[in-house]
Amino acid sequence: MKEVAQWPVAVPLMKKSKLAIALGIVTVAFVMVVLAVVIFLLVLYVQPSDANSELSKGSEGYLIGVGRADCTGPVAEVPLMGYAKPAQKGGGILSRLYCRTFILAERQNDINRVVHVVAEIGLMSQRIRLEVMKQVKDKYGNLYNHNNVIMTGTHTHSGPGGYVQYTLLMLSSGGLIKPTLNAIVNGIVKSIDMAHQNMVQGHIFIGTGLVENSQINRSPLSYLQNPVSERRRWFAVHPVSMNNTNLLVNSDNVGYAAYLFEQEKNEGYLPGKGPFVAAFTSSNLGDVSPNTKGPHCINTGEPCENMGNYCLIGGAKLCIATGPGTDMFQSTQIIGRHIYSNAKEIYTKASKEIYGPISSVHRWVDMSNVTVQLNSTHTGKTCKPALGYSFAAGTMDGPGMFNFTQGKTMSGRRVREAVKKEFEIQGKAGMDIIISGLSSIYTHYITTYEEYQVQRYEGGSTIFGPHTLSAYIQLFQGLARALATNTTQDLTNIPEPPILNITNLNFLPPIMDKKPLGQKYGDVLKDVQPTYKVGEIAEVHFVGANPRSSAEYMANFTFLTVEKHDNISKSWQVLHDDASWDTRLIWKKGMMGQSTSIIEWHIPKTSESGKYRIQYFGHSKELFSSVRAFNGSSSTFEFSNTKPSEVKEAPKFMPYSFQNSDSITTLVNDALETILEIKDLAKTFFISSLGKWALKIGETNYRMSLDQDAGKISSTGGREEEDKTSAIFLLIFFFSMFNVEFKSLPSFSTLVEFLIQQFPNSCCRSDNIFNS
Repeated sequence: MKEVAQWPVAVPLMKKSKLAIALGIVTVAFVMVVLAVVIFLLVLYVQPSDANSELSKGSEGYLIGVGRADCTGPVAEVPLMGYAKPAQKGGGILSRLYCRTFILAERQNDINRVVHVVAEIGLMSQRIRLEVMKQVKDKYGNLYNHNNVIMTGTHTHSGPGGYVQYTLLMLSSGGLIKPTLNAIVNGIVKSIDMAHQNMVQGHIFIGTGLVENSQINRSPLSYLQNPVSERRRWFAVHPVSMNNTNLLVNSDNVGYAAYLFEQEKNEGYLPGKGPFVAAFTSSNLGDVSPNTKGPHCINTGEPCENMGNYCLIGGAKLCIATGPGTDMFQSTQIIGRHIYSNAKEIYTKASKEIYGPISSVHRWVDMSNVTVQLNSTHTGKTCKPALGYSFAAGTMDGPGMFNFTQGKTMSGRRVREAVKKEFEIQGKAGMDIIISGLSSIYTHYITTYEEYQVQRYEGGSTIFGPHTLSAYIQLFQGLARALATNTTQDLTNIPEPPILNITNLNFLPPIMDKKPLGQKYGDVLKDVQPTYKVGEIAEVHFVGANPRSSAEYMANFTFLTVEKHDNISKSWQVLHDDASWDTRLIWKKGMMGQSTSIIEWHIPKTSESGKYRIQYFGHSKELFSSVRAFNGSSSTFEFSNTKPSEVKEAPKFMPYSFQNSDSITTLVNDALETILEIKDLAKTFFISSLGKWALKIGETNYRMSLDQDAGKISSTGGREEEDKTSAIFLLIFFFSMFNVEFKSLPSFSTLVEFLIQQFPNSCCRSDNIFNS
């Protein structure tokens, strides 16, 4: 059995005998908010038509097409969509954003098909959907329509905004920004075109997997209002590993997972290229956070107040949750790798095949006017859309702009179960229900009735009132019933919403680039170092220009390349571009139109030794001038992929001695290099207790020995008491670098007692150092 290619993809509703895609339901399609620690992934094994194939014996399969296209848009000066923080404006790029499309069609009747688009954007807007469908209809007629096209966003909070046509989200993203909107619309249409043109025979499999250590519930107080029996289920991963201080456009943790999967399968291709396409679509992910260390007050280190996620000193703005890494970049990669690893396992082991005819349905509904049958005697009604007081507070992943305090997962489970039960009532048992959230239009959050009463952020963001979830469940049950009974044509619709007549209303400043006197765009301001080793960062500064001028060229353009010289061909080979997670373009705006573009290459362990260079590409637009392309290049530098010298491991017992040849300065430098890899206690200890002495020690060599029984410390060099103290701190800190718990050392108590006795007035008091 020869495998040609394999693609993973997630789609909304599946069953043993029928694949049904529920597309949306309102002027708002469906926008659930939770994530499941269980990833649902369909695996598409695309193979040649082979009568002897094991897959061919099981079922005839489907026609399947995949496509991927860039939808990055402008990476500078445009507010990033997600945290509603106008000051969080793009200032460069960490990774590209892509639209990925999967088309599934019946082999015997290929008019019956469904399209699933996964765009790496904050949310799917009605404006995007309407403009895409207009272009798709012009190309393909009624083959693709509202009934069989679902569009969803991954919910990254680090993509450029400006693609929504309704007021609130327009204001927070700087208005309607055509370069952003056009990039997304064109990217989706292009990915649909690619998938349409590459339809081949394939099979679909579904599997599940457990993703551990990747999420917490960010609103546990609200979540605990739900019944215990319902709480004991799984939940999901929110793409907010990059917090609201980030200024670099990127696809966050789920985008990094797709990047890893595609890079593994598309060996030899640059990111975003190659035949293998991996999409990670968001489910109902509202109240789940990947910032697993939880919310703490950044000024005190204490846990935040649970009800409102605020700090007694500083308010809600200082209540921030952090991820498992040392910074948001590392946290993004850790969570993304967890998702990728489990998806890869599902991809390898999935064995439950999906087969049967394809059906789909879509309705336009006025969600502000839905009557809900609560029980046999009482009804409720949705409300006119409004955001509650707690919405302004934000969440621990991104506090609000004002100092308000505040008040989803369970909603998604209830929808799944209601839809599954409806299919069972109609004689269609055995359905696997998957929610594709953030589809068609964004309507903030959907909480359960119980969670709504608490009025935290998610409850305050449930804009159609306390019966919003009940309305969605009722509407989805109607869609399921229509699919099961083949009566979709009888569903009623309100008129299709219009594309509002907004041209280019935004608050972006005009572009007026200016280069320094005597220099040109792309000139090097600060060059690379001559040599680098594994783990180091190659950095070069260029005379820059506003990246917004490059927005319309982004689909066939890169801001940077990292190139290696090939000694055989005597040419430069591109190994990385701006789609690589190992590179960063940081744009710094200066005075009077001048700017600096900083390019970083975070050199991975897999890099080969050789000669390298970094190139910079851009477009400038000076006053009264047209847009002009330019480029610049760093000097050539050498990279040596040799393992760094191993640090001598400290024994886990006392005594331990530094030799005469050991230098305190060397020890300090080694500590600084590894500071990001050690535990927080050691880091705090170093900064508060050791830092102020480190520079004073100089090159003096010490010979220190600690006698465990007598508790003596000897020192040569004629230093005063504070130098002796700092030497002891260095000794303790050295052990902490190897993650040796202080209290596990046999001599810990002896050392503490000795420090207090010898230096009673120093900063090494046990009550304010070791007990912190």
